[in-house]
Amino acid sequence: MSHMPPPPRRVNTLQARWQHPPSLSRFPFSTLQQRDISNSSNGVTSSAGNMPPSCSLVGDQRTGPSASLSFSPSFVPLSCSSSNSITSQSNKESSICTSLVTFNPSNHGHQRRVQRNIGIRDLQAAKKYGFRTPGRPDSRTGNPRSLYTYRGIRYIVDDITGHEITSYSLPTQLQKRNLSQEEQRRHEQAQAKINQDRSCWTSHTVLLVDKSGSMRQSDVTDSKNRYQSTWCALARDYISLRIESGFATDYDVVSIVVFGNEPYTLVDCVPTDWNLYNLIVDVYNQRSISKNMPKSLLRPSGHGNFLPALLCAHKLLEKTVSQSSTTLALAILSDGRPSDYQGNSITSRKAILESMESIASKFGKRLSVHGIGMGSADQFDILREVATVVQEYSCQGDFSVPALSSAGLGVAFSSLATSVTESTQLINRDESSAPGATTKAKVMRQVFREKACNVPYLTEAVDSQDFDIYMGSSVTRAVYKRDAKTFEFAPLQNEDAHGVAIKKVAFGEGGERLAFQFFELASDGETVVGDPLVAKLSRFIEEGEMDFPDIEAEADENGARSKWSARDRFVKKFCERQNAALAVAIEFNKKLDLIKKLDPDTPRVSFLDCSVYYVQKDGDAESALLVERKLDGKFTKWNGNNGFVRQSQTPVPKSTKRSQAMMSSIPEDDEAEVIDVDELPDEEFIFVTPSEVAQAFSHFSFFNSERKMLLCDLQGEYDKRENMFCFTDPVVHYYDRHNPGNRSLYGRTDLGRKGIEKFFDNHRCNRLCELVTRGFRIACDRKRQKQN
Repeated sequence: MSHMPPPPRRVNTLQARWQHPPSLSRFPFSTLQQRDISNSSNGVTSSAGNMPPSCSLVGDQRTGPSASLSFSPSFVPLSCSSSNSITSQSNKESSICTSLVTFNPSNHGHQRRVQRNIGIRDLQAAKKYGFRTPGRPDSRTGNPRSLYTYRGIRYIVDDITGHEITSYSLPTQLQKRNLSQEEQRRHEQAQAKINQDRSCWTSHTVLLVDKSGSMRQSDVTDSKNRYQSTWCALARDYISLRIESGFATDYDVVSIVVFGNEPYTLVDCVPTDWNLYNLIVDVYNQRSISKNMPKSLLRPSGHGNFLPALLCAHKLLEKTVSQSSTTLALAILSDGRPSDYQGNSITSRKAILESMESIASKFGKRLSVHGIGMGSADQFDILREVATVVQEYSCQGDFSVPALSSAGLGVAFSSLATSVTESTQLINRDESSAPGATTKAKVMRQVFREKACNVPYLTEAVDSQDFDIYMGSSVTRAVYKRDAKTFEFAPLQNEDAHGVAIKKVAFGEGGERLAFQFFELASDGETVVGDPLVAKLSRFIEEGEMDFPDIEAEADENGARSKWSARDRFVKKFCERQNAALAVAIEFNKKLDLIKKLDPDTPRVSFLDCSVYYVQKDGDAESALLVERKLDGKFTKWNGNNGFVRQSQTPVPKSTKRSQAMMSSIPEDDEAEVIDVDELPDEEFIFVTPSEVAQAFSHFSFFNSERKMLLCDLQGEYDKRENMFCFTDPVVHYYDRHNPGNRSLYGRTDLGRKGIEKFFDNHRCNRLCELVTRGFRIACDRKRQKQN
């Protein structure tokens, strides 16, 4: 009997499609091929032949057309599936919607996803499209693991149970910059000069970076942990950004202190260049930057003690304590309360604030303090207090809680870079008013500051512990006579005064001067008589010696030869300036009186009357102080010497162009035709705000001086009862087009033509500007009339 060949086997259409997937080429090569290689190498076959492991025949198990196919939701381990089955499994997951891809969550994985802001769909997409690599087996169970990488997210899965292990964003890749020989040579030269000559430093930024164990938290979206994100943002958004933008020079110095249980100076006074960038990249990539660097600094651990770190920062900042042209910045980055709190929290808090106040008291206006918090906003009460308390010493202080990412942290570092750049530009502008001019950096006066809130409203007696006291013939007073333009000696202001007292610490600080409490005393040397006064002293030692070389020795009443301090001429210059401003204020008030339709309650302008006090202790050189009445009201700044203007409320488009305001003006005289100020529109009164009065006064001063001088930086008190401005410390910008070489005539803050142009660039004329500048004829108009 001959054997008949068996009838051809009927193949289920769906099964055939799983065996030979037609659309295999459209799926990611890495996903499918990696799985094929991994499973075929094990030689494992599926018990269902070539059927996909998650597929099974349902019904009568026949292979005929009536057979149906269902997908089992259970997870099949990779180690128990063949290469074809894995291909089928992968093809299945790639064929279905991303949201239907198998996902078995775990409590630990959920916690990490929430911390790192990763969604379930992100992980399903990683499993569907991502690149798969084998991971380390579970240390407890030995189960193999798979790593899926897709679009910056890494997803780890247990191959046996299929449960989610963890997920995280891949850290940003930072590569070191290859330095040319020229760049390396330039770095070495800059480093050598920084070490030898601290007067060349443009700025000094000290960064305190917390490396406590809590910085290990992996809740940062684009970094492995908080600690790494700090170095990434520092490299990209502070170092690299400043270099590429051109705002950093080789003499912008940076120091970095890493603090845990103890502080460690990681970077000690190095220039801001690509060499510093490479050092930060090494730390970010967990590589030591020196042989002596402890490996423990590369990974966060231990506690985060603030107090030792602040003491270390204080020593670094002191390296430029006497350099006036060096901008100082202190940035503190932490992710929570200091570990110093582990003892007595009240005592620790007090010690930290006292240490910060000691730093602020020493550096004052030159220093800016920036607190940067990473994490929950309610954990940074001490950083907020640190940023607030320094403002009482004329320092700048701010605090921010950026988003938990390198990008969010980069915004905080960019803000720090902007602050340092602006402060540096402001100091450089004050140091040299003319473009291209070079001025030797002046030496700062070594004084301490007191908290502004500690200044008492009323002082009845003083003691020698807090005050320097001068009695009898050791103190004299001189007043300025505007008519004669000379100084004459005069008695003390109060008829019962026999001496004076000056506080040893300053309570205020401006661009050029320090302010001290000052009192006249009765004969007992303790009791205060008269009104409280303010003594003002130059921030710089021997200010004016180079500017006034004609100072000569003079004989005093006893015939003894004594050298006048350069401070004497400096103080007199300020006194003359304030009296000159008072003369302009008198003319301005007269102008207001001519405007009959002006509201009678329009404020008038005055300046504090000042005088010069000479004090001398036994054996010491005589010293000069500028003294004026202490303002008790609200101190307000109406405009500045750098172009700042408190805008008027009712601007007038006319006469707002700088070209018109800068045209030559001719003051009123007998021949000039004075415009009638009463020729105004029919209205009952003209109302202006106090702010508009202040801006109009600065505008008036320019026309009143024949377009040579502008009074600005108007600051002081507005007395509503007296309806009077009481200004102090004005700035004079002077420029004579017929003698342009006469620069800085009125001190360091006199920016000449540049300062005048900056004012008019920001100034918006109000109705009062138009009125008070009438009566000053424009030179071109006069020339046109002569031609006619």
